[in-house]
Amino acid sequence: MPLAFIYFIERALFRVGDFFRHWYMDASRTMFHWLVSLLESLDRTLALRVTVRRFFEPLYQDWSVVGRILGVVFRSIRSLIAIFLYAGICLIWAIIYIVWVSLPLALLFYGLSGI
Repeated sequence: MPLAFIYFIERALFRVGDFFRHWYMDASRTMFHWLVSLLESLDRTLALRVTVRRFFEPLYQDWSVVGRILGVVFRSIRSLIAIFLYAGICLIWAIIYIVWVSLPLALLFYGLSGI
C-alpha cells in the first residue's frame, strides 16, 4: 500500500475524531460557560441570592409593621420572578443543548439509513 494512502486514511480518521472532540467537548464547555455567565449577569440584576438572604428584613430599613410586611411581599414577588426566569432560561438552554448534542448522531443515522 502506498504511504500516501495510509497518510490520508490516518488524517481522515484524525479529522473525524477531532470534529467529535470539538463538537462535544469544546462546544459543551463553551455552552456551559455561556449559561453560567448569563445566570451570573442576571443575578447581578435580579439579586436572588441577596433577596433570599435578606428576606425578612424590611425594605429601606423601615422597621414599622407596614415596612416589614411590604418587605416580605415585595421580596416574595421578586424571588418568584427570578426563579421562574432562571428556570425558563435553563429549560430553553437544556433543549438547545440536547438538540446540539443529538444533531451529529441524527444526521449520521439518517444518512446511513437512507431516509
